[in-house]
Amino acid sequence: MKWRLRRAAAVTESLPPERAVGVDEHALLEAMTAVADAVVHTGGQGAYEFLSDAYSRFLDYDSRRAGSAFLLWAEVVDIAEVGPASEESSERVARMVAEEWLAIDASSGEEVDEFFERWARPWERGGIL
Repeated sequence: MKWRLRRAAAVTESLPPERAVGVDEHALLEAMTAVADAVVHTGGQGAYEFLSDAYSRFLDYDSRRAGSAFLLWAEVVDIAEVGPASEESSERVARMVAEEWLAIDASSGEEVDEFFERWARPWERGGIL
């Protein structure tokens, strides 16, 4: 299971920040899928720690959705760091986000936009507040 977290980290780290400008939307969607796949296939265990290190890398992508991806995963981490919940709650919400991401058609701009809209407040959608 740890190999999936390493694989997802490799995808999100694949381009150094100085070369990331100009990376297309497709690369961001692949990174989202790799992260979601890692979270789902590890059962969420270790997701909090992994996401704590990985979420800021989404800002390295030159994509109109980079900010949405960054904020989504950052807020999932914040559930444990600044919210009223624990790492377990953060990991449970991470699994929910990841499972839903893997269920959508990431090639559909409309579905991707709707996904980020639905998850604009992950603590509410995840039942934390």
